[in-house]
Amino acid sequence: MSPLTYFISAIVILTIVSWLQADARRPPPATSPDGSVELRHGTRYLILAVACLLVGPAIMMAPVLVATGWTSYDIVAFVVLALAFASFGIWMVLDARKTRVVLSSEGVRASTPFGGERFLKWSDIQTVGYNLFGPWLVLKGSGLAPIRVHRRLVGSGFFLQRLRAQVRPDAFRGLARLFLPLSKDAA
Repeated sequence: MSPLTYFISAIVILTIVSWLQADARRPPPATSPDGSVELRHGTRYLILAVACLLVGPAIMMAPVLVATGWTSYDIVAFVVLALAFASFGIWMVLDARKTRVVLSSEGVRASTPFGGERFLKWSDIQTVGYNLFGPWLVLKGSGLAPIRVHRRLVGSGFFLQRLRAQVRPDAFRGLARLFLPLSKDAA
């Protein structure tokens, strides 16, 4: 591939990520009467998910339908890639529609399509990690299933504020420490 292809790919990826991040910077929807706040994926994530589901397989199958001279191995490879894109798109659509993170005075409740329902009290959170490739924060308590909170959820900035207020700073490990405010000593 030429350097121009890499450059264009990088620009497209950065544009999509910043487009998604605009949703994450929005404040969460209104607080419920009991004081809890629900975080969900925004419309932009759903649009990207549907595009992956519909456009991805179409792009992979277009060369097979248009060009001639393909061997059966080539066609199988393109079909497998199209199915991979479709599977990833289905997962993203399910994630966009079903993922919920509820912040309450008691703790964090997360519901995901494949992880089910999980709950951690604020006092049970022993470590907060960050998966750069996710990108999500990982909340862990001893003997309890971890909760992953995606950084592209609408209101994730509010979640970080609440997390910093409720969890002691030494619980933030590795890259998650970057989400702590700078102390006066560091300035």
